[in-house]
Amino acid sequence: MPRRLLRQLGMIWDRLYAPEPDHEELRRIVAREGAFRRVATLVAAGASPSAVFTAVAGEMGGLLGADYTTITRYRADRTLTLVAKWNSPDLPELDVPFGGRWVVAPRTLGGIVVETRWPARLTVACSESAFGPWARAHGLGVGVAGPITVEDRLWGVITTLYRETNSPPDDAERSMGEFVQLLNCAIAEADAHAELIACHAGMVTAADAVRQRVAADLSDGPQQSLEALTVQLQEAKSGISDEELRRSLSRFAEEASEIDGRLRQVSRDLRSAVSANGGLAATLEALTRRCPVPVDLNVPSGEDLAEQVEMTVYHIVAEALLNAIQHAHASAVRIDLTRAGEGIRLSISDDGIGGAHPLDDESGLAALKKRIEVLGGTLQVESPVGEGTSLSVTLPCSA
Repeated sequence: MPRRLLRQLGMIWDRLYAPEPDHEELRRIVAREGAFRRVATLVAAGASPSAVFTAVAGEMGGLLGADYTTITRYRADRTLTLVAKWNSPDLPELDVPFGGRWVVAPRTLGGIVVETRWPARLTVACSESAFGPWARAHGLGVGVAGPITVEDRLWGVITTLYRETNSPPDDAERSMGEFVQLLNCAIAEADAHAELIACHAGMVTAADAVRQRVAADLSDGPQQSLEALTVQLQEAKSGISDEELRRSLSRFAEEASEIDGRLRQVSRDLRSAVSANGGLAATLEALTRRCPVPVDLNVPSGEDLAEQVEMTVYHIVAEALLNAIQHAHASAVRIDLTRAGEGIRLSISDDGIGGAHPLDDESGLAALKKRIEVLGGTLQVESPVGEGTSLSVTLPCSA
């Protein structure tokens, strides 16, 4: 029998007796690739971290058949703060537990992940912590959680929750790890933008310090010497009878005084780095252009403020932008500077996760508060969990 005919008979046999394709597995593969592609497109487009977190929570929850999904941020004080959440469309929205921020407890999903840095699977309704009653009240059964690690540090925890009538797939942990890799890209991108803002703020601060040091050196050195020389020449002139010599000493005294005046003008021209960059409004515009989220900046130009006040406003805005990107994961920021009697009022608000505290060293607000109070100003912080952060600062126009 010809080989060609044998091959054809073999192909017919394979078609007749081949097993039916696993359509459910094909559907899962297509859904999986689609979910990853949609999130990866957001990351590649430079979407804000909050948009990526929301997308990951929804895509992962739908892919893994979860009823609820949460993404939380781990803080140095061993607390977890809610960053994003999702629930199945056919279920009521899950209320935020414990105000959206809670202490890491042992033998809970978050506690196990924080301690081991590995994924965990647990029947949450059986937890001995406060999560047990909360989970039972919402009819929750099994939960699966995994760590979000950025550059070998624990950034947060991602969790899927299932009702008692539902259960997670066997490969939930593996799929969760692939979503976490996309989260890492978004977080790293946000950190890179934050470093740009910090670098810009550092350069402005360094330039301002150099200008102040040069101005101080001029005042403490050459200017004082010229003033003393002028006085000595005037005194020497009064004790000399030779008219020609007196005129020479008078001329030297006038030249010394003129040089002193020029140095004083140079010292005055060594303005702050903010003034040298075109004023406060222009400097803040340059700073906000480096922010990866939209910033609505409303700062009038031509404000007559002391140099120390301008630099303080600049540092407050820079610190607020860093917090909005790295800690609050905001999608928008608004900055307003207005007159308030004999001073100014600076208002900065974002739509991030909230939970900031004016004495929180991690956010840098404690150092800002001290700097503001030195100038006779005040700082008020409103940051309810899940509702964004608002800073209200009052400062005098003159230091």
